[in-house]
Amino acid sequence: MTFLISFLPYPSSAFVPAHTLPSWLRGFAEHQPATPVINAMRALLHGDAVGAAAWPAAGWSLGLAAASVMLAGVLFRKRAR
Repeated sequence: MTFLISFLPYPSSAFVPAHTLPSWLRGFAEHQPATPVINAMRALLHGDAVGAAAWPAAGWSLGLAAASVMLAGVLFRKRAR
């Protein structure tokens, strides 16, 4: 699971803009959790307006955190027996 999560920034807009990627990779790069977070952080670091990237970035971050907490609770209760 850790490998999958750590792999997400590679096919995103972290290294190159998503519109410069090949068409078969562009669709995945534009619709994955790392892209809006990276775009929002890049805008904040450059002093630009975050714009539309703020809500998807917050949503993905909060959603992944909530899912991780719930999964950790379930696994803890299952293994603590």
